Amino acid sequence: MGLLDRLKSNKNNKDFFEWLDLLLKNELSSEIKAIIFNLYENTDNKWSIELVGTFSFNKDNDDWA
Repeated sequence: MGLLDRLKSNKNNKDFFEWLDLLLKNELSSEIKAIIFNLYENTDNKWSIELVGTFSFNKDNDDWA
């Protein structure tokens, strides 16, 4: 069993992987050149994550996102 399978089988990760699978089950637009995961803390001390597709990126700039 690979790492991804182990993460998916953990009950604590189930909601995250269901959300991610739902987003990625359809083919992404050919215009999307990169994907970013934004992880941030909300005002009520909870964490949120966004999945963003971008139309451009700079592979030579570590801070392009």
